[in-house]
Amino acid sequence: MTRPAAAPRQSERLPVVPLTALALAVFVSVTTEFLPTAVLTPMARDLRVDPAALPLLVTVFAVAVVALTPLLVRLTLRVERRRLLLIALAVMAVANLGAAFASGMPLIVVARVLAGAAHGLFWAVTGSYTAQLVPGNRLAQAVAITGGGVSAAFVLGVPAGAALADAFGWRMPFVVVAAALVIAVILLRLVLPEVPADSRRSTERKQRDRDPSTVRVLALCGIVILVMGSQYALFSLISPYLLDVVGLSPGALPGVLVVYGGVGIAGLVGAGWAGSRWPTATPVVLVAGLAAGVFLLAVAEGNPVLGVAGVAVWGIAFGGVPAILQFSVLAAASTDLRPRASAWLTSTFNAAIGGGALVGAGLTSTVGLEFLAWAALPGLALAVGGLVVIGRRA
Repeated sequence: MTRPAAAPRQSERLPVVPLTALALAVFVSVTTEFLPTAVLTPMARDLRVDPAALPLLVTVFAVAVVALTPLLVRLTLRVERRRLLLIALAVMAVANLGAAFASGMPLIVVARVLAGAAHGLFWAVTGSYTAQLVPGNRLAQAVAITGGGVSAAFVLGVPAGAALADAFGWRMPFVVVAAALVIAVILLRLVLPEVPADSRRSTERKQRDRDPSTVRVLALCGIVILVMGSQYALFSLISPYLLDVVGLSPGALPGVLVVYGGVGIAGLVGAGWAGSRWPTATPVVLVAGLAAGVFLLAVAEGNPVLGVAGVAVWGIAFGGVPAILQFSVLAAASTDLRPRASAWLTSTFNAAIGGGALVGAGLTSTVGLEFLAWAALPGLALAVGGLVVIGRRA
């Protein structure tokens, strides 16, 4: 008879090694999500498809996350948490290998759906798993560490995939990411403690009881929709906006985007430090900072200096926003609700990202690119107000 895993004992010291290992796994997982954008040109040329169709591979991935994550989380509630993380990463590795050796688009789409389902489950479990590793007053810092993998994926993972594709063809990045996922499985198996599944309450009682933290968690998911939808309505078209509206020179664009990523890492570190001290005020300040950066971009038409300042403010604020929103949801949720809250948060993030990008494209084709930053501001303002109200009622 197998003895169930005991919950890891929490201490005031951060478990840096397990959290760093999780951050590395997050890095590879997020790189998987956006890898098609890095290999777009060589993939389109080799498969003889329209390059405009390939971004749909990211959309298919996001749809799989949104549609399947809540169901998969519910079906796996009784599976030990570390084992579930390892299974999700292993499935992503298989999916990437499938994409690498696929002979055409239909098989690649199937591989992307499989990878999206595994990615959504991995993200949902990572949130609740992290919350069980650390005491509540360390949760913001822990989430900031694991969230560092997201920033690293944008700053390092996607550009590295593009470089590999240029040097060795579009299939090689998928192979390399699959190998990295296998390494992540081995590393996590070695350094992560076992965390038991939630078996304290029966399914019937869970269905009968109403968790008192549900309303606040759902309200925070609504804030996520406002913030991430507004963010990606502009960010999905940031390059043409900076070039055509702000007037940035093409040669300066890569450097400005590197600045955006670099200050974002600083914002992430700051969010972890501030969130553990001022958990209610920090989300308000960061989202307000995000709105301030977008406002500077809105008034920077024809003014590259002001535009670069706006990118810097925007980047440092947004660097901490995803982590602080994840922390807010996990801190608001009861222990019993955290697995489902993580699933809701994962689906909400991906739906907002995809929806925001679609809204940005629609606004650009109807009212024009120059109005894009102005259109993002109302949603951010509503989010700031909503966070203030939620904080006062906490």
